[in-house]
Amino acid sequence: MALAKPVEQISTASIIDTPGPMHHCLQVTEILDLILTDLFESREGPHSRGDLLSVGLTCQDFLEVALDILWGTQTSLVPLIKTLPCNLWKEGGSGFDKTLKQDSISTPNVYVD
Repeated sequence: MALAKPVEQISTASIIDTPGPMHHCLQVTEILDLILTDLFESREGPHSRGDLLSVGLTCQDFLEVALDILWGTQTSLVPLIKTLPCNLWKEGGSGFDKTLKQDSISTPNVYVD
């Protein structure tokens, strides 16, 4: 698998600044993205999304990359609807419980599954 960018072109802005025991290669966002994308694409079935979310939740530095991959591969609008306040929708319903207003969608819940 080839890197998305040659190593010389990886900007220092894409390096996660985390002191501690994490290996330096995992602090480069592009490398972490390649690893997590490969993990996600190599797994099949209903557990692949949950596995990627679990990896993202193990380390704060992994979370943004994992969420970017998860949100970039949606197969329906249901996860997007679930980011709205829970009093606007219900499981199994055929529409919204209330009229959507601008302030209803100003702060989505990004941690839905």
